[in-house]
Amino acid sequence: MASASRIYRLASPDRVALVNYVFLGSQDEMRRVGYRALRVTESAVCRTLSSTSNMSNQPQKSINLLRGWPNTSLLPASQLACAAQTALTTPSIYTPGLQYGPDPGYQPLREEISKWLSDSYSPSLSSSPPSSLTTAENICITGGASQNLACILQVFSDPIYTKNVWIVAPCYFLACRIFGDSGFAGKLRAVPEDEGGIDLQFLEKCLDEVVVDENEAVGAFNSSIWLV
Repeated sequence: MASASRIYRLASPDRVALVNYVFLGSQDEMRRVGYRALRVTESAVCRTLSSTSNMSNQPQKSINLLRGWPNTSLLPASQLACAAQTALTTPSIYTPGLQYGPDPGYQPLREEISKWLSDSYSPSLSSSPPSSLTTAENICITGGASQNLACILQVFSDPIYTKNVWIVAPCYFLACRIFGDSGFAGKLRAVPEDEGGIDLQFLEKCLDEVVVDENEAVGAFNSSIWLV
């Protein structure tokens, strides 16, 4: 599982969409799974797989798409062991690491992530040099996708003022529960993706259809609609 955040500025200058991607496997796998599969309970999946296996004379290996666990061959145990050895034997690393450390996170890690994001997305986003697209100042290290999403909601939204939350479909299924706990049950809306990412034309059309009553605004927020 991996997550990344990106800001999209839409056609209207006062509309900014914050996009938080959380991938469970490949995008093709997620499109095939869809919402229905994500709503199926694990016990139901296990019963279905067991029944299918019993009916087949030559049982095939099953792939459980309910969870986003990587194949065990992809677990970087040796790399983590080597990194831990280096970190715990280098005073300049373990001293801030075992204390509070910088609020945004470990600076070398932020720099590597910004470089990876720039190198990965620069061909489709801009003709500018990759190094100018994302910098370490745009990166903050968190405890994971769920914590990151909860922090974003606490800072940039309000359950009274925020009218709708637009979510890429299919999405990280646990995210819906986080939105519900934050007071956004019944306010979630879906937006599709195409080969270039979020379908911004579809999103813009839907935003135009939303009637925002400014008289109901509460707090000093600049946007009433967020996309995750």
